[in-house]
Amino acid sequence: MLLTHVGSLPPFEGKGPYPYSHIEYWFEVQTKFGFDLIGTGEPGWLKKYGMIERFTQDLEGFEIETLGKKYRTYSKSKIIPPEDVNEVKEVIENNYLRKIAGNEAKLKANITDPVSIVFGLGNFLEVHRGYPEIYWDLTDALKPVVKALNKIADVIQFDCPSHAYNPTKDPWQYVDELAECVEGQKWIHICGPLKRIFLTLASRSEYKADVIHCHFFGKEEEDNFKTIEESHHEFEKSGKKLGAGIINTAIQDIAERVDSAEIAVARTRRLERILKGRDNLATIGPGCGLTLLPNATPVILQRSTEVARIIGIEKS
Repeated sequence: MLLTHVGSLPPFEGKGPYPYSHIEYWFEVQTKFGFDLIGTGEPGWLKKYGMIERFTQDLEGFEIETLGKKYRTYSKSKIIPPEDVNEVKEVIENNYLRKIAGNEAKLKANITDPVSIVFGLGNFLEVHRGYPEIYWDLTDALKPVVKALNKIADVIQFDCPSHAYNPTKDPWQYVDELAECVEGQKWIHICGPLKRIFLTLASRSEYKADVIHCHFFGKEEEDNFKTIEESHHEFEKSGKKLGAGIINTAIQDIAERVDSAEIAVARTRRLERILKGRDNLATIGPGCGLTLLPNATPVILQRSTEVARIIGIEKS
């Protein structure tokens, strides 16, 4: 079982130029706390873009508009792959992390899946009706980015936050197409309620990934535990393993609101009982959205380390 976080971390300016200061700082923090899989912390390049604009900024066919301190992407024309994948910001950031981390460190790179990008567009309804090929065009445009990140990182994680809500027919097919570009480990991160989607996640023929990472806290906590308990045998048949967010990140940005180690350990132990041990539990850590919690994140990361120590995770 590995200790890791989902992906994003609060922007950190530091003394040097951003985003390199961010990557350096969070590399040191993750290393200090003993995380097994290290990520860039998703700095989002110079404008600190979020999970959608991190990718649309380098793809022709998209325009990014400024809305106060926020950004919104609009589809304006046919989407095509980047001319030079080595100039893609996500690739530059992950290459920099590999440079400072060295070859011995295990890295995880994150890709926002095509469906979640499309559903986050400012003109989604117009595009959904008038440009039905956008899902496949975006998938093809992301393929060279996935291939480039695959050469850098040990694990590629596809972030699919919209999939729990059945956003479009067979959303898994676009993720699976991108997964074909990955030679190493493939992870799927999906947040939200699992009841409607878990059997599909557990399938051998859909969501072709090694690890399915889900949340076990907040308003979905009991239902998600129940879903796993009812369906984990189907999950195990596929050979997939579970990744678990066991520290609540859907909280106010106050350090005192962070779950105690006892609560997180209890969630982990409960999953171990459901899964008849930890062989099918690949990873634990906090949930997603740490970029929104600059005050609470250091406590959350340290608390994750406490949990790993208490349950006796052996370091890789």
